Amino acid sequence: MSVVKIISPCLLINFLVVVFIFFVMSKLPPVIPLFYGSPEGETQLAPQTFLFIPPLICLVITLVNSMISRLLKDEFLQKVLIGAIYTTTILSTITVVKIVFLIGNI
Repeated sequence: MSVVKIISPCLLINFLVVVFIFFVMSKLPPVIPLFYGSPEGETQLAPQTFLFIPPLICLVITLVNSMISRLLKDEFLQKVLIGAIYTTTILSTITVVKIVFLIGNI
């Protein structure tokens, strides 16, 4: 099976998340709690445009992993890289949707 057919759902989901952010941007406050790993307070806050970071990083990971998996001959490593693509896509989508529904007036 072609790598493009396998990763196309992830690319579509990431694209839809970016479009979703564009649509809800007007309903979000100017700062959002994006950095949950930081100590409580203002260090967790970021401008609302930073909400594009998770899906864009996920797109970069998708492109890099798909290129690497094309170069590899080992089928197991290809499956691990594709699994990493799906995992980052799911976690990125959950993060963005959770933040939007947590603070947005939707």
